[in-house]
Amino acid sequence: MAIVINGSGTVTGLAVGGLPDGTVDAGTLAANSVDSAQLIDGAIDAAHLASGVAGIQLAGSSSGNGGTGSGSNVDMLSITGINLSNYEGKHLIVQASTCMQEDANSTNTEIIRIKLSNGSATINLATARQGITHGSDDADSLEHISCFGVYEITSTYATTCSLKVNGGMGGAFHYGDQASYTNFDGEGAGISLSYFVI
Repeated sequence: MAIVINGSGTVTGLAVGGLPDGTVDAGTLAANSVDSAQLIDGAIDAAHLASGVAGIQLAGSSSGNGGTGSGSNVDMLSITGINLSNYEGKHLIVQASTCMQEDANSTNTEIIRIKLSNGSATINLATARQGITHGSDDADSLEHISCFGVYEITSTYATTCSLKVNGGMGGAFHYGDQASYTNFDGEGAGISLSYFVI
């Protein structure tokens, strides 16, 4: 088909892709002429989004049945090898939950923490505590506890790090699982840790 320039200023007869590469630049496009309908999947990467619009950039989780410990500074679950090198100034969102019961009457208090470590420095991102009933009255009656935190990643932790669920009680205790039963073991229902970066 022949190309025709009409008196009205329109051009007909031009095939799709008929213009040479580089003919149309940003200044040639009319305002608001391109919207989401014209964009293909993956056309915009994170570097071209406005600040704060990038969404979830990194995420992970871990879970387990539970276990036993003694004292209030027991590492119960961890996620290692989290590469935060490119996320300084971004926000690390963390959440952990489990349930505990003391093996004998000690402090009647449980505590849980989420710790971030770069191998040489460690920081508490979140902490929660609560009183519990005396464990020897019913060692199979576990008390749920969870915590949640938001942390702006500093240069100290903009490297490969690990997250840990830490805590416990004053004496011997069990967490995530009953003392006398193993119901639902294998489903990772006793303790959990998750994170994401935005």
